[in-house]
Amino acid sequence: MCYFTETTTRRVFKEDIPIFLREFGKRASVKKVFGFARATGKENWEAWLLAQPEYLPWLLESGADINAAGGLALVLAARHGEFSAVKRLLNEGAKENIDRALVESAEKGRYSIVDLLLKHGVNPCALDCLAIKVAAFNGCRAIARLLADNGANQIKEAMDKALMGGYPEIAWMLKDYILKNSGR
Repeated sequence: MCYFTETTTRRVFKEDIPIFLREFGKRASVKKVFGFARATGKENWEAWLLAQPEYLPWLLESGADINAAGGLALVLAARHGEFSAVKRLLNEGAKENIDRALVESAEKGRYSIVDLLLKHGVNPCALDCLAIKVAAFNGCRAIARLLADNGANQIKEAMDKALMGGYPEIAWMLKDYILKNSGR
């Protein structure tokens, strides 16, 4: 998989999008645009374009499939903290890999995106409760608490991950959470 830095990604897109518009016009077939992008040898263009808030309106107006590439656009937008893109993709009906988007945003410490995904009904226990485990492992205390408050279980496993990641304070917070919510 090819990953671009945010700076590189934005520079490349800003240079190449006008080429797409000149080549295909505003009524361009998104399939043609993406085919053109793939032909240039750039990986994951489809998902990267959809994950960019500044290009999302044009792509949606052109009929882009927001769940293309297995929902990678939502995952990438969540990973890179593109709140407005995540919100728009969710409002437009993005469903593919929504659980992975939760894990990516939890891992990267994107509290507002985790909260947004949970409000859109994402199961905090999806993917074997991986979101709370990666949040704990990476020191994202507020996110670990948010996930626990929203029904993430496997809190003992998350405590272990917090300790493995070097965050004993998160392990203690989760232990307190278990004690307060177990009726003791």
